[in-house]
Amino acid sequence: MKGNRTNEMTKDEYYMMIARIAGMQYDGNPHAAICLVDQDDQIMLIGSEISGALPLSDETDSDIRMYTTKFPDMDTASKILHSNIHTLIYDEDGVSDSLSSLKIINRFHSAGITCRKYQKSGKTLALAL
Repeated sequence: MKGNRTNEMTKDEYYMMIARIAGMQYDGNPHAAICLVDQDDQIMLIGSEISGALPLSDETDSDIRMYTTKFPDMDTASKILHSNIHTLIYDEDGVSDSLSSLKIINRFHSAGITCRKYQKSGKTLALAL
């Protein structure tokens, strides 16, 4: 029953956690990663490469959300623009040039893609492996 647990995660926290786990590498260095989620909150794709295969507009009619650990660069932004992603939630600024970030955000806005920075809640998660 929702509301009774004190450790509930929001959807954003859950899907960003999955993207972060996908970005963990055996060398201990975090890598850019994504988690794609459809309109029914079903995970479609988890990957450690942001610029990997994204669903093209004609492949699905779903409203897809993309959770990514890094803000996309120009090449990845172009792939997102040609996909069926309607919402982009990013964790870290990946583009070092703020002018490039503004250009990408403007391109997303013009294409009707919502783009927002992930709001960290400060919660921690411990996993025993």
